Amino acid sequence: MPDLGATWALPRLLGRSRARGMALLGERIDAAQAEQWGLIWRCVDDADLPCQAQEIAQRLARASTAAARDTRRMLDAASTNELARQLDQECASQRVHVGGETFNAACTRFLARAPHG
Repeated sequence: MPDLGATWALPRLLGRSRARGMALLGERIDAAQAEQWGLIWRCVDDADLPCQAQEIAQRLARASTAAARDTRRMLDAASTNELARQLDQECASQRVHVGGETFNAACTRFLARAPHG
């Protein structure tokens, strides 16, 4: 018997057929299959893991903490919100972040890279 919410999450992530196969037959999948099915974001070789983890950590460290937090909240809310509510919440969250220091710095970096014609 699956636990930790697997009977709720797996059908939503994989579809009913795959979820039933995994749960009823106890079949395991490897990391490449998990990536293909959308259970994980990325699969990397063991040897590449430290470098990949460091690169991702550095990218996240450069991001706005508040924007990352709100993005995670919005992604979590998407599974229970109707589209109209999600759009309203996105709009409200974007209003908070647009014009902030991190946003302005990102715009400056983007404009510096843009071809001038």
